[in-house]
Amino acid sequence: MLPSVVFSTILLTSVVWAQIPDQFTSGFNNNTISLVVTYGANKVTDGEKLSLNVVKSSPTLALGDSSSLNTNSRYIVIMIDPDAPSRANPTAANFLHWVKTDLRIRSSTATNITADNATAAFSYLSPAPVQGSGPHRYTFLLFDQPRRDGFVLQGLPANDLPASRVGFNVSAWMVVNGLAPAKAGTYFLAEFEG
Repeated sequence: MLPSVVFSTILLTSVVWAQIPDQFTSGFNNNTISLVVTYGANKVTDGEKLSLNVVKSSPTLALGDSSSLNTNSRYIVIMIDPDAPSRANPTAANFLHWVKTDLRIRSSTATNITADNATAAFSYLSPAPVQGSGPHRYTFLLFDQPRRDGFVLQGLPANDLPASRVGFNVSAWMVVNGLAPAKAGTYFLAEFEG
């Protein structure tokens, strides 16, 4: 019985990760760390469809149960849309929706993460898929923030206007900042609602 449960868990995890573009999942290990994203009372479950009204404001972030959490660690979270303008024709992928840096584990809780400075490195822009584009995967990725003194995030668009957020090259951004592959991620689906 146990082998079938383990196999089912591995298969389900593989299916979930397959929904996040492959180039972003190479560093994932849910036994080490997981990213928990919550909009109000709505905890994001991989692949769950959410209403655009639910995701209008930025979410709260937490790290799932883990034995490897380090209170001295800092994290970066980005939110992208790899399906812009549509999954069938992602010519504007990756649309950058949000960047938060200097996230750390709150001392009052075991897993909630927050930034000392509440200002996002790149402000939250809520999902707004165009009519007829189908469901979009809004993807969150968690990175270890480098511990070097004076670290300043580089490689973000010049401004946070919607036109500047189109075609964000996550791989190049990682190289510029010396980031290892994302440690964890999650995503939800949303589409035009009329």
